[in-house]
Amino acid sequence: MFETISSNLQLQMVFKLILAMLLGVIIGMERKRWKKPAGGRTFMLISLGSCLFTLVSLESAMLLTTGVPVDPTRIASNILTGIGFIGAGVIMHKADKVEGVTSAAAIWMTAAIGMAVAFNLYLLAVAATILAEIGLKFSYATRKFLEHNHDNQPPLFYKKEDEEPPAI
Repeated sequence: MFETISSNLQLQMVFKLILAMLLGVIIGMERKRWKKPAGGRTFMLISLGSCLFTLVSLESAMLLTTGVPVDPTRIASNILTGIGFIGAGVIMHKADKVEGVTSAAAIWMTAAIGMAVAFNLYLLAVAATILAEIGLKFSYATRKFLEHNHDNQPPLFYKKEDEEPPAI
């Protein structure tokens, strides 16, 4: 009933897991650098887990097909539900602001990267990782620039300790 998966195919799967893990670590290290609630290990596990769930989904669909069409994307789509719970756990409401939304979005993105690796979309996964890194770094640089008080101009972002925005 169950066919064994060839050792060559298993090695390809291990390569995919390693690549997904490394891409997840890249995004996670950036988040850790900024002392965000989730870091390298969390992102590594999310990317690795989403890749593994997708691989298991794909392989089980091929092994268990008995003439009845099986949708291998069903497990992959449920990954997003689980990631939603993890992302929600990272988001915190403190006083008058919400923190962790970007980390939650990065977790969501990392799961997608792991799934892309499992579907053999290596270039897409690497490009998405690079673009996510650029986007996160650009966001910090832009915010730092906009928060900097140029020529006594009021900042565009206000800190909690600011009682009221300065008059423009």
